[in-house]
Amino acid sequence: MTDTNIDTAPPRRIPIPRRIDLDAMQRHVDAGKAILLSPQPRHCIFVRYGPSWWVRSPDGYVEISGPEEIRKLDTWRRRLTEGPLWV
Repeated sequence: MTDTNIDTAPPRRIPIPRRIDLDAMQRHVDAGKAILLSPQPRHCIFVRYGPSWWVRSPDGYVEISGPEEIRKLDTWRRRLTEGPLWV
């Protein structure tokens, strides 16, 4: 008996997320090259640097590169800095 549903495609390469160490990201923030989602403590773990958002981890920042996640974080930043978007 043979299985005709065997996936013979080559394995997909899982992208390794880019990282930035804590000190380097702080230098970007201090230089105005990166912006916090909000200065509020519960939101300051997210930083916008370049075309992506980054989330703080114990050993640095990990890139959030998904377009949908980036759009959502951009929307949240506008809400946190400009107020409700439906006014």
